Amino acid sequence: MKNFERNIKCMNKKFLADIQIIKNAINTNKLVIFAGAGISIDANVPSWSSLIDKIKDELDLPDDEKDYLKIAQIYFNDRQEKEYIEKVRASLGHKKLRYNEIHEELFELNPEHILTTNFEDLLEQVITKNSLPYSIIREDKDLPYSNNTKLLVKIHGDLDTGNLVFKEDDYLGYSQNHPLLDSFIKSVFSTKVVLFIGYSFNDYNLKQIVQYVRNILGNNFQNAYLLSIDKEVHQSHRQYLKNKGINVINYFDANYIEQKDGESISKNYIDDFLKEDNIYGKKSNYLKEVKSLSEKGQLLLNFLRFLRFYDKLKISINEENVVDQIYNSLIRFEEVKSLPQDFISKLYPFKSTLEHEHLIEYNALLLKNTILADLFFDKIEIEGSEIILTDTDSKKKKKIEFILKALNNGLIFYVTKENEKPDSLGYKGFSDVSKNINYKSVKKCTCSKCKYEKYQLKESLTETNSYSISDTTDITEDMQKAFLNYKFGNYFQSFKMFEEVASKAWITQKFITYYIAKTNMKALRTLINWEFQIDDKEKESAIEKIDDIDIDKLIFHIPNKSDDEYNLLKIIRDDKVLTKVKDKIDNYYDEILKTYKLFQNKYSNSVGPYYPQLIYFELFKLLVFYNENYIINDEFSDFKNIINKAVEALMINYSTDNRYGGKIKEFDVDFFGLTIPYINTDRFVKVLEEYDIEEIKFKKDNLGMILSYSNNFLKSYFEEGNIWGIESRSEIMESQLQKSSFEERTRKIFSNIMVFLSLIELNSEQFDSIKSNILLFLSFNIKLSHNNIKYLKWFLYKNYKSIKIEDCKRLLEISCRDTYNRVKHDILNLVAEICSTNQYVIIDDIEYAQKLLSDFEYLDKHSDNIIYLWVISNDKVKNFYYQIITERLQNNFDNDLYRSATLNKIIDYNIFFDSFISYLNKRNKGNDSEKDGYFMENGKPKFHNHLFYNDLLFFYRLGVKENDQRLQKLSNLYEFMKFCIFREKYDFSKFKVEWLYLFDHKIFYNEFKKIKPLKKIIETALKAKYDEELAKIYAQFFI
Repeated sequence: MKNFERNIKCMNKKFLADIQIIKNAINTNKLVIFAGAGISIDANVPSWSSLIDKIKDELDLPDDEKDYLKIAQIYFNDRQEKEYIEKVRASLGHKKLRYNEIHEELFELNPEHILTTNFEDLLEQVITKNSLPYSIIREDKDLPYSNNTKLLVKIHGDLDTGNLVFKEDDYLGYSQNHPLLDSFIKSVFSTKVVLFIGYSFNDYNLKQIVQYVRNILGNNFQNAYLLSIDKEVHQSHRQYLKNKGINVINYFDANYIEQKDGESISKNYIDDFLKEDNIYGKKSNYLKEVKSLSEKGQLLLNFLRFLRFYDKLKISINEENVVDQIYNSLIRFEEVKSLPQDFISKLYPFKSTLEHEHLIEYNALLLKNTILADLFFDKIEIEGSEIILTDTDSKKKKKIEFILKALNNGLIFYVTKENEKPDSLGYKGFSDVSKNINYKSVKKCTCSKCKYEKYQLKESLTETNSYSISDTTDITEDMQKAFLNYKFGNYFQSFKMFEEVASKAWITQKFITYYIAKTNMKALRTLINWEFQIDDKEKESAIEKIDDIDIDKLIFHIPNKSDDEYNLLKIIRDDKVLTKVKDKIDNYYDEILKTYKLFQNKYSNSVGPYYPQLIYFELFKLLVFYNENYIINDEFSDFKNIINKAVEALMINYSTDNRYGGKIKEFDVDFFGLTIPYINTDRFVKVLEEYDIEEIKFKKDNLGMILSYSNNFLKSYFEEGNIWGIESRSEIMESQLQKSSFEERTRKIFSNIMVFLSLIELNSEQFDSIKSNILLFLSFNIKLSHNNIKYLKWFLYKNYKSIKIEDCKRLLEISCRDTYNRVKHDILNLVAEICSTNQYVIIDDIEYAQKLLSDFEYLDKHSDNIIYLWVISNDKVKNFYYQIITERLQNNFDNDLYRSATLNKIIDYNIFFDSFISYLNKRNKGNDSEKDGYFMENGKPKFHNHLFYNDLLFFYRLGVKENDQRLQKLSNLYEFMKFCIFREKYDFSKFKVEWLYLFDHKIFYNEFKKIKPLKKIIETALKAKYDEELAKIYAQFFI
């Protein structure tokens, strides 16, 4: 492998600098090619001198006449226009010649325009054959009607139109005869990088064009460049053209001398690069040898292909440049904090072949190149936050630090080597030799985003609200604050900030940031529509701007992007990270569910990957890529569904039989952090119920952080005690809660925290720290939903022993506030259950009892209110409530009140039992007793409603006997109802086994198993047709 740095010292130093200018012009759409006769020599088009010689042969002129323009003018004067044009056409082989590889290669440089002094149509042939987006301009009148932004401009006319600029009069009158083309040429030289190809040093066209334009533009003339393939170029010629504003880039400026075995060998870097001295070696196909080309033609083709393929990142790596090459490859993406793993693995020098390579496995990167492997394994040591280098220039330490951070941020924490021997298919793969490259910074981040992620919402919001973008602010922080406004539900403000960021990024040429800001503006469209606090005109204006954003076109408007940068923008545009993670999570979910079902059979066994770790890693890929790069996505259903499914998979895995070695035993704080902001609480609870999960174990050393995050969240909504120890509401958070999206997010996070805390075993000290903050949180009138209180109840009731009577009194006082009108019944129920369990009495005054009843029933006539108040009262107050309850039941029977009062043993059920029977008959009046009273779904019966289910559950809980004569008064009963009520006395000739599927509560089956004939009926049914569900019922209750 060649030492490129050493070679460069032997080369003309200016050579690669000029090449890079041309490459930059290509990447920024600023390259304009000026094509001369030299590009067509090998297509058998005569040079200008040859053409003049053919004309001169038909004229009587002195042999020493060398003025080409004069010769052409004399011929025209002598023969007139028709014969003049025909002569030029015939001499140039008009319509008889075909383009070659040189013409095609010109277009591969992607020039903004091609200007040519050539008359023939070879470049047009390439455009037509390859359907290239170039408009052909043959004369002035074509310019205003061009359909494409890219142009092929035939500034000296065309053989078809015959408007040739060839003779003396044509040159002298060019500006007057071609004013539009004249102006166009001047604009090109003032705004573009012009590269002359196919011109010689003595070319009159070259000198005349440059001198003419330079005289007009003066200091506004940009230096142009000339590709030369002449083996010997005298310095005086170079200087002459330089004085004219043309820099010569000569093929042989790339010559260098290589020392090998004491011998000096002459080499050319263009040849070396095209043949093998590039990242892909001989397989690159950069060199294209064409037999039909002359030696000079081949050199020109080589030069053009070198311009096309050369890239500083495509030179071969060696021990001296390896750090620089990795750094230069990654620094292009410094605007993006977290690059996708797969994307990093496809960057040079990690990937250095044209074949597909698998270089990433979990969090390890395979280093197939021995120079890379030597660097990471032998020359870099990481001890915590310290990097120690061996045999490596210490000046490169900063670059290595950047490299390590870029890899770590892309979730690459290990590097590994290939196996020494390949398998039967020739694949070497990942060896067991790996090295940890996790570089841990000692600095703890205290940025606004980190505070948000630690649920220090008040501090994060304060910093976000006080921030404004300016020319001097850091654009990364600008992005962060715009993103945080989105997270806080300030969608319109987020849009305005991303708009500012996009403008600033474009000016400062941070084009990836620009693209992300624009895509975020697009993503905010739906969310802005739901932000009702925004003025309609402002909203309409924002929507119009958003609708004008075309994400697909945006990519192509971004200048100076390499293929790698283009691929990254496509990853962002197409949500490829999200799609890949979704596919992986779907697969892992299926495998975990399959394993769970397998281990339900006590004789089954299975081994496989540790899926929880794989799921965690996929979730980190998702969250890190979008959130660390400030890409808006996590508010949308696809994103949330992935996380919910992943969490469900982890829960299924957690509930799998203990015999399974791949089962997760305990969770860490990362699981808490991943789930709290995103999971659908009700969906999560259903999973807990379906898989009988009553407790989640967390690593003991992680519990403190979970409690810290939970307390941070709760404390964000109030100001902690002042010097007098008095807490107050947080005005900034109260204002933010006016945003419906943030209010909803608050409720969601609160529910998720409560559910998680109810699944964790806390000691009394840990519980007290949370409890006190919950009470303060509730004290400052946070609008909560029924589900919020439901999950709060789960947590508090689980720790009821640690709840004091003062806490219950405070909860009762909180429930009476207007803020909680919608949920005061739920809070009262919570207080009643805790007081009942702990035998607390918190109402001992009749007047207070009257006020409470009035307050609770003012907006909510729920019959349970008085029941819950009775539960938490002393005997004197209980008697007061008892009188009200019985009076209400006598005057206007209330089924719900009757049930609650009897189940809580406030009244004897017999007192109003006849009224209850009358109520049931009235409700059953519409029943058609000839029908089943239920419907079938997937072969199993389903209730139309659960009214009878609840009635029967009530009967059984009260212990109502089947021989109670009052039951005979029930009317319009379906057959299954008669069986459930009269049990032993039922006519079993009418019994249907399917009725047993209607019920799923143990109380029912405990009653059913007392019915003597039922066991035999079930056995007969199972023998006739085995049913797994019926077999389970039989095994659990009838054996």
